[in-house]
Amino acid sequence: MLIGLDIRSIRSFVAHYRGVSEYIINFLKCLLSKNSERCVLFCNKTDLLFDLNLLKNSEVLYLSRIKRLIWIQDQIFLPLEILSKKVDLFHSLNQNIPFLKTAKIVVNVFDLI
Repeated sequence: MLIGLDIRSIRSFVAHYRGVSEYIINFLKCLLSKNSERCVLFCNKTDLLFDLNLLKNSEVLYLSRIKRLIWIQDQIFLPLEILSKKVDLFHSLNQNIPFLKTAKIVVNVFDLI
């Protein structure tokens, strides 16, 4: 099974991670260290201080970021990449999911009050 993980919500703050970013990093470490499943990590190149290439069984795919038109990335480019990589399960860790369903979907919603 190929799992696609949208980890674009990782952000750096004063050279270390907090909150959701810390959760995502720990989630990735646990999932990829104990699981033989292959993963595709969808992320923005400018948001990372964490070396994702050290993770086993993972491929890092950097999405180009379009300011003011982030919905184009979420609704057009991301589903096309999911489809082209033949992802079986897409896990969104940033509460955004594409309208066009190209794989089974799991979504994390943080801080729901």
